[in-house]
Formats: sequence, structure tokens, C-alpha cells
Amino acid sequence: MFEPTIEVRVPRKTGGCDWLPPSAARNFIERTSGLAAIRKVLKYARETVAPIGFIHEWTWDSAQTNPAVVLKNENREVLFHPVQSSGTAAVRGCTPFTPGSEYYWEIKVLTPTYGTDLMIGVGTEKVDLLKSEFVFCSLLGLDQESWGYSYKGLIHHDSSSQVYGGPFSQGAIVGVHLDMWRGTLAFYLNRIFLGVAYNSLQCRKLYPMVCSTACQSAMRLTYSYSSRSSLQLHCLRLIVSDKHWLQRLYKIPGLRAQLNQAYWWLTPELNQLHNVANVCENGINWENSDTSDESLKLVEEDEDDVW
Repeated sequence: MFEPTIEVRVPRKTGGCDWLPPSAARNFIERTSGLAAIRKVLKYARETVAPIGFIHEWTWDSAQTNPAVVLKNENREVLFHPVQSSGTAAVRGCTPFTPGSEYYWEIKVLTPTYGTDLMIGVGTEKVDLLKSEFVFCSLLGLDQESWGYSYKGLIHHDSSSQVYGGPFSQGAIVGVHLDMWRGTLAFYLNRIFLGVAYNSLQCRKLYPMVCSTACQSAMRLTYSYSSRSSLQLHCLRLIVSDKHWLQRLYKIPGLRAQLNQAYWWLTPELNQLHNVANVCENGINWENSDTSDESLKLVEEDEDDVW
């Protein structure tokens, strides 16, 4: 499924434009042109701005020779245990993460979740991905070299687990934010921030990792992005925590574009701004609109979701 959320810009009758947050954009579209407006917005977004999912800085490592792991779609999709499962299979990213940078990536769960575990996380180069090929276990977090988020709603590290966030299943999008400057690891579930899971991960050579014990379980890397930790990024992190300042920031085209394109995951309420679109309709004052509703979602079928 491709699930872009649209931010809409509409002209005022007196000149200039207003930028609508997603919930106000949905109300605006519903009150004006309905499905015709939705089609127009989606068409414009596809033609002018590439979806976030088109950004891939790394893929899964094809150099591994585990028969229980099958990669496809330019090594962005992984199928575990294609015939039968006899233990835990795992794969890591092809590129290590470096100190001083921040990383964010998203993984979509393509198949039903069941069995001992299906996990998403990070680990050092010391993690033996074949260690548990004949053992059913929660591999990520089994020792001090890895950290993992389980589909059961638990986080694991050093053979210890605790409740975190919530469980996830088929269709879920799990986001991972690794700050190699501050040493924090945090997860998002369907683009809702779950909080910092672990600290003190800086000064390590880490790789993204996923693992599963379930037969014919599959996941897709949909987005991966990194940037050097900077004063600008830390300032944006403070600004987005305040609705008033966030609205003021969105009135500055350059900062708005940068936040939407590179740091959209920082915003708890606006973090689904995948595309920027223009709709030529009557003006509307969105600042007085009710923005408590869920973001607008435009969904279309994606044949590649089926293995």
C-alpha cells in the first residue's frame, strides 16, 4: 500500500496563500471538490514531488549466504524462511552507521506476524546472524551487541526485555531513529513516536538489522535517510514540540520544505507529510480550523505488497 498524506496550499481571495495542515486539508477537500480534488492533489504530488519511499541510502546486505533469507526488489525486501522455519534468520544493512550522524528508516511488515519473534533494530558487527539458525529466539537483544523491538510490543537488549510502545502486525510501518551523536535509539509505530528506547549507543559501529522465526514472513525497507547532527536539527527538534512555533515555521517556505523533505519524522502530528501539493480552490483561514482529526490518507493498491 502506498499511503501519502498531503499538505495543501490554497490562494486567498485577497492575494497570497494559506498552508493547510493535513487535518484542515482533509476538511477543505471534503467541503470543496471531494474525489475530484483528491485525484488532482495526488496527481500533482506524483508529478512534482517524489514520495519519501523513493529515498534509499542503504539496502539489506546481499553478501550474506543464509538460505533462510531471500532478498528482492533491489535488496530492499526480505523474505525469511521461504520453505520452512527451523530457527531464527536475520539480515543486516549493507552500510554501517557512523558516529556524529542521525539516521531514520522505515520498515513495512508485509505478512502476518506470529511465532517466537519478528524484530527490528540495530546491532554491532559482532552480532553472529547465523548463531541461532536452528534456535527459535529473540535474536536482536540476545546479548550486549544488539537492540531490538519485537512485534509483541517489547524491546530487548542484553537478554533483558521490557514493555515498550505496543505490538505490531501485518501492514504496520515501524520507524527507527538512531542518533549517533546523542547515542539514542527510538522507534515509531505507524509514524507515532514511541519515545526513546535506549541510550548510550554512540561511539559504536552499528548496522540496521531485522530477524524473524516465522515461515514466509516478509518486510520491506521503504525509506532510509541520514544527516549530520547539527545545531539546525537540534533547533528544529525544539521548535516542533510547540504547536505555535511549528505553525510559524511552516509559514517560512525554505524551512517548511526542509522539514517536510528531510525531517518530517520529527513532528508528532505532521509527520505524515509525504508530498507537497497545490490545489486551486477558494481561500480558507485554516488557523481557526479544527486540527484534532487524523491526517488525510490517500490509499491505492500496491501489487508489490504480495510475495
